[in-house]
Amino acid sequence: MNAESLFDELVAMERGFWEAAGDAGHYGARFHDDGVMLLPHLPHPMDKGAVLAAVARAAPWTRFAFDEVSVSSPAPGLAVLAYRAQAERPGLDTPYRALVGSVYLRGDGGWMLFSHQQTPLEPA
Repeated sequence: MNAESLFDELVAMERGFWEAAGDAGHYGARFHDDGVMLLPHLPHPMDKGAVLAAVARAAPWTRFAFDEVSVSSPAPGLAVLAYRAQAERPGLDTPYRALVGSVYLRGDGGWMLFSHQQTPLEPA
């Protein structure tokens, strides 16, 4: 897979996760069984079960955008996606802004999200 197609595929997958807030089925099919997620509003790392429970309660994003997106593939079947995100959802007074890092592993079924972390930024 060339760098441009890897970039496009992973950005599309990542966008799919943001679009699927509230849809635990989407996450369940694409989040690695041994994966971990770190979100700023939760006091601990989440395993897949905790991720699916949190996603099921999440309000959908009404708008989101990625900037400064980069993809690195340091080894076959391993890719890291990093970017700045800005997103809006009902109940937020200002847009949510964060630095985001996601690690993807490629297996027989394709790419799976293995790790995802958001570091919040001050509102613009």
